[in-house]
Amino acid sequence: MSKKHFDVHISVVSPVYGSPDLIPELVSRLHQTLATITESYEIILVFDCSKDNGWEKIQQECQKDRRTKGIL
Repeated sequence: MSKKHFDVHISVVSPVYGSPDLIPELVSRLHQTLATITESYEIILVFDCSKDNGWEKIQQECQKDRRTKGIL
């Protein structure tokens, strides 16, 4: 599957540290809210190297929607 370029009108950046179980809910709520404004948005999750499975959770969310991105 190729990734297509899209124009971004809104970017939401959130640090993620020590709360991997909250990531799916955060992303879900952001998608729901942002979709009421525009379809041209992105969610950027910044992993702050906590000692948990946060990066794996971020990667799972990125696989679900191309508008979700993870940064180490």
